[in-house]
Amino acid sequence: MLLWIPRHLREHRSVLVGMALIALSGAVAFLVSTLLTENWMRYAAFPLGTPCISLMFPCFWYLPSQIFKGAHAAAAMAAITTLGSLGGFLSQNVMPWVAHWTGSALAAMIVPAIGLALLSLSAIIMLAVWRAPPNMGFEFGPSAPTDAKHPQLAS
Repeated sequence: MLLWIPRHLREHRSVLVGMALIALSGAVAFLVSTLLTENWMRYAAFPLGTPCISLMFPCFWYLPSQIFKGAHAAAAMAAITTLGSLGGFLSQNVMPWVAHWTGSALAAMIVPAIGLALLSLSAIIMLAVWRAPPNMGFEFGPSAPTDAKHPQLAS
C-alpha cells in the first residue's frame, strides 16, 4: 500500500481526501482495538491501524512542495520535521504515561487514535479551505497569490 497510494494521489484534493480516509480508518482501528474484549480481536485490529501511520508520511511530504514555493516550502518542511521529532519524543512518553495513569496498557492505544483523528480532521479542514470561494479571503491552494502579484512573497 505504501507504494501504491502515493502513485494514485496526484492532485492536491486527492491527497487531502486520501489523508482524511487513511487517518480516519487508522483512528477507528485503534479505537476499536480498545473496545474489543478478546485479545485475538485486538491483534487483528492493530495491523489495520499501524500502517495508517506510515501511510501519512508520503502525504505530508507531498503537500509543502505543491502548495508553497521557495522559503515558504522550506519553512513548511521544517515544521513537519520539527513536529516529527516532537512526535517521536511524545509517543515514547505519552503512551506509557496514559497506560500508567489509567492502569491499562490498552488505554495507551487511544493516543494514536486521537493523533490520527486529528490528522483526519486537519485534512478535512484543509480540503474545505481549498474549496472555499476566492472572495472568502483565504490565500491557500491554487488561488494563492503568486510572486508576480506580491513581490514580498518572492523567495
